[in-house]
Amino acid sequence: MLSPIHLPRERATELVGDGHGDPFAPAGKVFREWVSIPAVDPQLWRDLLTKAADFTRKSLRDER
Repeated sequence: MLSPIHLPRERATELVGDGHGDPFAPAGKVFREWVSIPAVDPQLWRDLLTKAADFTRKSLRDER
């Protein structure tokens, strides 16, 4: 099962480009800031979840 995660566009593109992720495209529409991660690699997931949380916090601050 692929698990999608929300990241900055550059990081999502990098993960897809180096084979660590797949484009997240429900119903055929690609979400550029989302990437599906098929790997069960605890260190990779820790790093990605930290990056995703930072990205979300920044996005919320920018909306104010």
